[in-house]
Amino acid sequence: MGRVKLKIKRLESTSNRQVTYSKRRNGILKKARELSILCDIDIVLLMFSPTGRSTLFHGQRSNIEEVIARFAQLTPQERAKRKLESLEALKKTFKKLDHDVNIQDFLGASTQTVEELTHQVRILQAQLTEVHQRLSYWSNPGNIESIEHLRQMENSLRESINQICLHK
Repeated sequence: MGRVKLKIKRLESTSNRQVTYSKRRNGILKKARELSILCDIDIVLLMFSPTGRSTLFHGQRSNIEEVIARFAQLTPQERAKRKLESLEALKKTFKKLDHDVNIQDFLGASTQTVEELTHQVRILQAQLTEVHQRLSYWSNPGNIESIEHLRQMENSLRESINQICLHK
């Protein structure tokens, strides 16, 4: 039987999915081993089959703990940047192969850029600073500088009482 060109999308049949995984797993492991040797890189590959069985590969000089520690040391911005670079490379590859692939399937729900995420972090940090300031009024009443601060504390108490009443 000859080769059949598959569209790159999830196979609907569970048995076909398992067979395809079994056949392609060895090819992926071979490629990882070759890449590790040819480029002298640290590599760790962890795959879970459709049935949930795991396959773990690491290069000859790779230590799983060290590779994960190196990855964990990357900043969230660097991880996001690398993820976007990988997705761009995937897009180019799929265009060359003329496949209809929705990159959103790979991304999941979030497609935010590093700039958008950084902006969100700044907003959340500002909100956190504001909340810390308000809480400091409760622990140190000497910090209260205006009637507005007292009103905020009063509103906060009312909201808390309302929440307690709702739970009753």
